Amino acid sequence: MDHFLKDLDRQATIQPLQTLARTLRRWREEILHHFDSGLTNAMTEGFNNKIKLIKRMAYGFRNPKAYDLRILYACYH
Repeated sequence: MDHFLKDLDRQATIQPLQTLARTLRRWREEILHHFDSGLTNAMTEGFNNKIKLIKRMAYGFRNPKAYDLRILYACYH
């Protein structure tokens, strides 16, 4: 990864590549830990996606308890 970042620094003349290099440098440890552990935040992202979908579908619910129960059911069923 270090060689890639050095090459990117030398050749990055356009802004998106400079942004990519900065992002990779900031998240370097987390990226490398993924390859050691194999863990991701995919489950959390999935829960967030379900909650957002339910929020869109539940527009106008009169009972907030029903909204909460719907989220719990969707995420843990």
